[in-house]
Amino acid sequence: MHRQTAGRREMANITLPAYGWKPRFYQVPVWREAMKPTFRRAVLAWARRLGKDEVAMHITAVKLHQRVGVYYHCLPEYAQARKVLWDMRNPVTQRERWKDIFPPELIRHVDNQSMKITFHNNSVWQLIGSDNIDSLVGGSPVGIVMSEAAISRPDAFAYFEPMLLENNGWSIHVSSVRGKNHFYNEYMDAKADPHSYASHLSAYDVNVFSKELLDKTRQTYRARYGAVLGDALFSQEFESKWEAAVVGAVWAEELVECERDRAFPIKYDPRYPVHTSWDIGSADGTVILYWQIINRVPRLIDWSSIKNRGLATCAEELRSKPYRYGEHVGPHDVMSKTWDLDGISRYAEALNYGIKFTPVGKPSRKSDGISASSQLIRIMEVNKSEEPVDDPAKDCAFILDTLKQYRFAFDQERNILSKVPIHDWTSHFADALQTFAIYLATSGADLLNGRMKLKGMEMSEEAYDMTYNNMRLSDILAMQNRKPRALGGWNSR
Repeated sequence: MHRQTAGRREMANITLPAYGWKPRFYQVPVWREAMKPTFRRAVLAWARRLGKDEVAMHITAVKLHQRVGVYYHCLPEYAQARKVLWDMRNPVTQRERWKDIFPPELIRHVDNQSMKITFHNNSVWQLIGSDNIDSLVGGSPVGIVMSEAAISRPDAFAYFEPMLLENNGWSIHVSSVRGKNHFYNEYMDAKADPHSYASHLSAYDVNVFSKELLDKTRQTYRARYGAVLGDALFSQEFESKWEAAVVGAVWAEELVECERDRAFPIKYDPRYPVHTSWDIGSADGTVILYWQIINRVPRLIDWSSIKNRGLATCAEELRSKPYRYGEHVGPHDVMSKTWDLDGISRYAEALNYGIKFTPVGKPSRKSDGISASSQLIRIMEVNKSEEPVDDPAKDCAFILDTLKQYRFAFDQERNILSKVPIHDWTSHFADALQTFAIYLATSGADLLNGRMKLKGMEMSEEAYDMTYNNMRLSDILAMQNRKPRALGGWNSR
């Protein structure tokens, strides 16, 4: 494709793809598909080092000059987008990776802070993160690349899909595989859709690596990491096996068993209260999980994720649902005072909106909370529709997919897993689960007849003693002289 760009002194004749780049033989089919005017979706489940981002960015470079619009390239985390695509240099060309795709003659303005490029034809290309999509107010893309989609927020693409449908736009989903999660569902859906393109390639399917080198690499992995972990790493990075274990997954076996045996459609039963468990944040967002306990079995029936909003919005979210509420189980730090609340606690603030938190204690070690959560996963039932839903909020399959991605970091140089899981967007959902697990193992143990046990706890009774510690005197007196307005009113019936 040739583009003519008017410079200050002369006309520049630019050919795309830039700098003589050509798709490799296995990239040619998706390239041809993407160049069709009717192109709508491609899903590439490819092994490492097969040029997934490279081909997707070159496709975007052509498409944004064919049609003026906004184009996004979305990685799992915003910081990761800056590190691997904006700042990282190609060791061969010594250019930043995006500069290999977009020649300077085509560019009118570069915004380094927001990682956004405006072209002479008024198209815009921007790097974003699935952990920060709510900040893209007013954006309406006509094309988007979901990079490393398997470890991105499962609901991220759902945010953009209505815009793409309205704009008659397109999407490309690229990733190495990470088990049968939401990316697997996307791939299978594309494979069955005659209007989409789907490709699943291992390193053995292409000539980037020789078979001898791959076989030797497998042996090296087994020798370095042990047979089980070595095979899992090799399968994940090079073989693209959907069935391969996700390396470092915190609750891998528990979630496989739960999804296989105890995930099915579950309706709200109005005869029983709905308990909530929380992970409270502001910029990071607040996660609320909704539970019913029936016949001493915890059932996860619903969830909410509320970002960049306070407890007033959370209270509105609770009231919007048809539930009668029991306990609102909050994390241990709900009692801590915060500067953004003028020195009062979340507990005190929540009372103003009819939410009376039951705070849990803090585990002595992170591993104790993980253990309690493991016990909960092994007995809980989860509301999951028989067929994939178009809106993640309609069931709790999203929660299962998210928990599958909660993982320890693996250091290949030192051959060890991190002591605590990676803190990313999945942490908030895992912590909301852990909050309820700790509650059921301590002060809420009677609900399960003592089925869950937990050691190493600073017992939640200590948290109750802290009720007034971080409150101003006027707030304490006001609370003591009024009856809290219970949200949902289960206990007030």
